[in-house]
Amino acid sequence: SDDKSFKVWDVPTETEIKSIEAHDDYIRSCSVSSNGKYLFTGSYDHKVKIWDLENYSLVLSIDTGFPVEDLIVSANGSILTTAGSNTIKFWDISNGGNLLHSMSPHQKTITSITYNSDCTHIITAGIDRISKIIDISNYRVVQGFKFESPVMSVSCNKNDTALAFGLSSGHCVLKTRKMSPETTSAVPEHSFEFNFVSPRKQLKFTK
Repeated sequence: SDDKSFKVWDVPTETEIKSIEAHDDYIRSCSVSSNGKYLFTGSYDHKVKIWDLENYSLVLSIDTGFPVEDLIVSANGSILTTAGSNTIKFWDISNGGNLLHSMSPHQKTITSITYNSDCTHIITAGIDRISKIIDISNYRVVQGFKFESPVMSVSCNKNDTALAFGLSSGHCVLKTRKMSPETTSAVPEHSFEFNFVSPRKQLKFTK
């Protein structure tokens, strides 16, 4: 939150369990590891911090070099990906938070990042009105989309058949996956290609 803290709540009773002032600036993103043991917080103080949710102790702090707009953690918990300014960075959490790779696929600030279902690709969203799909195996951009307004958020469904983009204009744009004509399954024509195409008429849902 803007008060630089994160809070843990018990959902059924709607009671606060823990509150920690974790950063020196606004916290803009957080994520819980798939095993539920660790919390990742990202802040405008340029840092990502990893917390043990059993005792709320600080496990690791990483200086990313930029205000952190968004962060995601791989399913196995070993790779942390951060977005700050127009740069994406990949960190090896299993090896003390070493930087694996840095790339700048946008001209302006990246606002949101997400994985596809098996964490082999990352989809980005940016103020420059562009979204890009990045193959993590070689850090190459394999596809891009351009929109009428800055893209503030992006999400991918569980079987990789659709992408949803939230625009600053208040619209949500849905793009669906191009499927092989002989199949109705979620398997793409080529496993390394993520061919998302806009429907003939884009679906837009105003607020």
